[in-house]
Amino acid sequence: MSLEQLSEQLVQAQSQLAFQEDMIQSLNDMVARQDRDIQLLTKKINLLSGQLMDVSSSLEELQSDKPPPHY
Repeated sequence: MSLEQLSEQLVQAQSQLAFQEDMIQSLNDMVARQDRDIQLLTKKINLLSGQLMDVSSSLEELQSDKPPPHY
């Protein structure tokens, strides 16, 4: 194998490595964004779940306090 061929292979390997490093960084950034989104959505779900339970409790209290409509 000639020096020129080795040099060309080295350039190709370096190019592939740079591409792979860029791809890994892009994927890492995407995963980090998704993790933040999941954490935010989880907080919102927990908040909404709590609010729904509060509303449900309030409705049950209101319904149990009133006599049925036929009285």
